[in-house]
Parts: sequence; C-alpha cells; structure tokens
Amino acid sequence: MDIPRAVKVLNAQLGLNIPNNAKKTHPPETIIELLKGFDVINQRYSDHRPAQARRSEAIKDAASDLFIRLGSALWPDIDESAEVPSWLRPPSGDLGKQYLSRRYYSNDIDREL
Repeated sequence: MDIPRAVKVLNAQLGLNIPNNAKKTHPPETIIELLKGFDVINQRYSDHRPAQARRSEAIKDAASDLFIRLGSALWPDIDESAEVPSWLRPPSGDLGKQYLSRRYYSNDIDREL
C-alpha cells in the first residue's frame, strides 16, 4: 500500500523520513511512539469534520503535548561526528528535495507547529 501524498508531504515538512510498511522495515521506538500518539489523537477526535479539526484548540494542544514529549528524541541536537537518525535522512525523490531540511529541537523556529 502506498503512503498518501498528504502524509508524505507532512513527513517531509516535519523533517522526517518515516519508513512505511511496504518496505518491511521496523521503525525505531521514537517513531513508533510518535505514530501511537497520532493514533490516540485520531481516535479521540475522529468525530470532528475537517474544518472543525483545523480550528480545534484541543487537537492543537494534544499535538503540542505529543511533540513536547517526543521532540528532543525526534530532532536531537547531534554533533557532526554522530550518526544522523534514520528518520532524519532525506528520502529519495522530489519531496525530499522540496521540503526536507534538518531540524533541531533546541531551535525555537523548528519547534513551531
């Protein structure tokens, strides 16, 4: 199954290259926790229509809480000699070139959702 384009764009905008099930890869624990957090938010607010979801402060707060909890693990500050986590390596293809740039949790601009 292909990943929908909107999800690919979101991953790239967040600076993430999340493996998909089609590649038969097992995501790292940090990514598993992120996806579990997304599932919780989706289940809790599944009754919202798209326009209502976009305006929802509760959804924004839930997403913010998730990124506060996982942000430093998702976008670690690593020195030049450390290996870049697999989910931060640019994907191949146009989306990687168009959107993906390295993000750091310690950078205030990178933490804005």
